[in-house]
Amino acid sequence: MPGDAPARPVSQQGTPEGQPIHAGQAMAGQRVTVRLAAALRRLVDNRGALQVELAADRPGGVTVGEVLAALEPTYPGVHHAALDERGAVRRHVNVFVGAENIRLGAGLATPVPAGAEVWILPAVSGGR
Repeated sequence: MPGDAPARPVSQQGTPEGQPIHAGQAMAGQRVTVRLAAALRRLVDNRGALQVELAADRPGGVTVGEVLAALEPTYPGVHHAALDERGAVRRHVNVFVGAENIRLGAGLATPVPAGAEVWILPAVSGGR
């Protein structure tokens, strides 16, 4: 909601050593699984999924934009592959919360319910 404090990153799992990354104050938060297409896995040490834990300072929980921002310090390549220089989702990338394409909803402001998965999928085209 406008005017509410943003979610703060608490920790992130999926480092090369498999250890959590603590970014900010450790507290109970909302854990989100971010799944990556094979084409993006080179950016995250060939992992298919990352666990991100964010502390939500408001009842609405976290948004897709906040989840992507939490990835940036550890995996800046994912953030750059998903978002353009203006901070918008790149034209050739689709981001889903569960089965919902965020382009058809609130975009980066799309809420991520507890237990939901965020998928980052580059568009695939070509063929004959």
